[in-house]
Amino acid sequence: MSLSITSPHQTWSFSLEDLQRVDASLQVTDVAARFPGRQGIGLLFRQWLEQVIGDSIIVQSLVLRSSHDGFEKVIHWGLIPEDAVLIYALDDSPLPREMGGPCRLLVPGTVLCGRSELDNCVNVKHLDSVELQPVTEADAV
Repeated sequence: MSLSITSPHQTWSFSLEDLQRVDASLQVTDVAARFPGRQGIGLLFRQWLEQVIGDSIIVQSLVLRSSHDGFEKVIHWGLIPEDAVLIYALDDSPLPREMGGPCRLLVPGTVLCGRSELDNCVNVKHLDSVELQPVTEADAV
């Protein structure tokens, strides 16, 4: 199991063990309590990413990718809610592929795909890569 986070100037790679060692305040030990019918252990996605990147980049958007099926979803950073969860494990094992592993992002408050930017398609299965796209000078104007 591996998850990569990339920015224009840096790449971070995370194994199951790396994610298990993330601060307890960011761990979601029972995903079902937040997302009934779902199982697993996860992280508060937005807060964890903020911790990973620090002040190395001002993020405009994320590109969420699954190399398993070639799926890709672009989402504006400001739309990722504080309670979005990145599921990475089932008990002490990596999240199985049949449950969306290696990682699965669950974002509350989504609507049908294609109806808005924060749609069900942001709930990416088989997530193994997140690209951070920075704010550009043109965005700041």
